[in-house]
Amino acid sequence: MKRFRPPKELPEQIAINEEVAWMIGVWIGDNFSPRKGTVMRNGITSSGRFGIVNNDKELIHRFRVGLKREFRIERVKIDIQIPREGRFNREKLISSSSREFGLIRKDINLYCGSPWRKNIGYAVYTNNTMLLRIIYSHIYKKLAGFITKGEIDMKSLLQGLFDSEGHFDKANKLVGLTNKDRYVIKIATTCLEKMGIRYSSRVDRKGRTNLEVRDLEKFKEVGFHTRRKMKGLLDMISGNFCREKDMSYMIRFRREFRDGTTALELHRRYGIPHPTIRMVLRNLVSGNHLVTRKSGRHYVYNTVPRGCLTKPEAAPEKSSPFLKLTGNCRHEEEGLLD
Repeated sequence: MKRFRPPKELPEQIAINEEVAWMIGVWIGDNFSPRKGTVMRNGITSSGRFGIVNNDKELIHRFRVGLKREFRIERVKIDIQIPREGRFNREKLISSSSREFGLIRKDINLYCGSPWRKNIGYAVYTNNTMLLRIIYSHIYKKLAGFITKGEIDMKSLLQGLFDSEGHFDKANKLVGLTNKDRYVIKIATTCLEKMGIRYSSRVDRKGRTNLEVRDLEKFKEVGFHTRRKMKGLLDMISGNFCREKDMSYMIRFRREFRDGTTALELHRRYGIPHPTIRMVLRNLVSGNHLVTRKSGRHYVYNTVPRGCLTKPEAAPEKSSPFLKLTGNCRHEEEGLLD
């Protein structure tokens, strides 16, 4: 375990334990601070804040607790970024966030986010220039060496990185990570190789590198901290590939499913491409929403009769080693990634 001596305003020794390794992984992907070891940028004093920005309250809550517990930061702030379109009650949002994160109201700011923002986002950070310098100069720039020498917990680091930049894809049955930063990709691939997790990589049209892991059982050793992503991973392992988009089709085709229908009939009636129809039906069957029977050359799909429903594998309990929750942070379920 690597240790180094920070300035006086920080703990005498900061050990890169599992929690700090996870925080570094999340910060690499969703940093809300300038990745510079100095406060000067182009001759202008820049912010000395260290923190992350994310839509998931679970990550924000755990990172806030980590700042107080591991770095002994007394004052932690949270910014709430709201979409530019839509109406929000400012006082109600600040008051509920104050109770939820355990902060006083003056440490919570609210403002309109970027034009592309569609959901409420949260940023948790502390204004500590020395901490930022240490994280950047003594940890971030030397991560590759720490991993090679085994001086940092790779599992926690990789979990934090996938919590911030990772996703699950039920359509293609994989877990992926997307990023433009070559150094971040190098860190992720080195950890995957050290842990014996097979992966493939490709570069998309935007110049982003996509890492794809199809060995889900092996990746389960790393897992996710967020319940939404961990549930998606466990669903794929158990064979449940039903997405939120598939449930919208379930509502749209409810009359046909009630009487029994085939993929070809749905294709002809709604004009939806046949491969799309077949994938949706496959996912609904895997999620135990439909039953199928063969009639001649085609398969007929019906709604599952009442009393015959079987629940798919549930998300892990809070005591599971793959889901570490701190505090009583509430979580708003978001739509699953397509």
